[in-house]
Amino acid sequence: MRLEHIKALSFEQLKNFPEEEYENFDIKGIQTALTIHRCDLDEQSILIVVQVFLPTWKFPTYFSVNGVGKMFADGIIVNKNGQKSDAPDEYLFQYR
Repeated sequence: MRLEHIKALSFEQLKNFPEEEYENFDIKGIQTALTIHRCDLDEQSILIVVQVFLPTWKFPTYFSVNGVGKMFADGIIVNKNGQKSDAPDEYLFQYR
């Protein structure tokens, strides 16, 4: 849902996003963390990543002193001309 909202924004709106924005919310009684990352790839393009951490011990994919669980990430690349494309895995790897 958030990524769909972000996809509707213009390059200039996304350029003004903070580098990181955090939000915690509750899913069925589980405290979940959402982070939106903005990374300027160059003067013409921006990477926006929506990252979610879900704490769980059931087949975890993320291990940290801050928690064990699953990390999910999806993103888009937006250029100054308004073109938007899904971010390839090599850009998202560090967020997963």
